[in-house]
Amino acid sequence: MSKAFKGTNYKHGIQLDIDGSGGLADERYIPGSRDYVVYAPFAAADIPAIFFVAQVPCKVISCYERHVTVAGQAGTLQLEKVPSGTAMGSGTVMLASAFDLTSTANTNVLINAVTTSGATMAKGDAMACKLASGAATSYANGILHILIEYL
Repeated sequence: MSKAFKGTNYKHGIQLDIDGSGGLADERYIPGSRDYVVYAPFAAADIPAIFFVAQVPCKVISCYERHVTVAGQAGTLQLEKVPSGTAMGSGTVMLASAFDLTSTANTNVLINAVTTSGATMAKGDAMACKLASGAATSYANGILHILIEYL
């Protein structure tokens, strides 16, 4: 294969070498394409936690949360953007509202991202879950399924 062909997918006519490295490993990061980030299974003891670091700029579109065991007392869960050098809990809120950890077990709950720059991640920014309020003592077997879009 000659250098002129490197990084281009001729079948679909799209440029694949997004980061300029000359390889095809970044094919999945085509601006405008969407992907999912999944954090599961997790329980009260796993909150707060960083579970994703952006490889390229992206933004959160929405997030599903589902759990098997509800929290034993009032508590809410939020996603936060945590740039490098920032401690968990000091990041930027990413969802329009927090998940209620006492909501009905085994039921999907969807929340959209904030419409501000809070949902936009630069390369190297991390995503974490945190308690927004209350506690999550008995919360168990939770899953976060986050839709992101590459920029």
